[in-house]
Amino acid sequence: MGMFDYIKCNMPLPETPVPPPSHGFQTKDTPDQYMTEYTITEDGRLSWKPYRIEEVPKAERPYPDAKGGSLRALCGILRRVEGDTEFVDYHGDIFFYVGVKGRWWEYRARFTDGKCEKITLEEFRDHSGG
Repeated sequence: MGMFDYIKCNMPLPETPVPPPSHGFQTKDTPDQYMTEYTITEDGRLSWKPYRIEEVPKAERPYPDAKGGSLRALCGILRRVEGDTEFVDYHGDIFFYVGVKGRWWEYRARFTDGKCEKITLEEFRDHSGG
């Protein structure tokens, strides 16, 4: 398994017999792989919000009085703080996909010098029985 990132695609996608869900896709081809959301903009650029991880003050944690060394003491100890949107000069292919209720959509976005040139449907499967 491993980690992944999310892709939101604002460019038109190739048609499929059933449109993909609107909540987005996953990928293992982006640079971060820490459940970061990337967006393919309408004009074909790849964007993301850089972030830093910071320690949460003890008073703001879900279990501020938990004893050190316990699992509860670790809950909410860190948080992710996102910065302003930046664009990634990606060059290559990004495969992104989603599976819901027996259906699978997989696409390939081809980037050349930071610009998405095209998106192709790599695979569509429907085992939903519907």
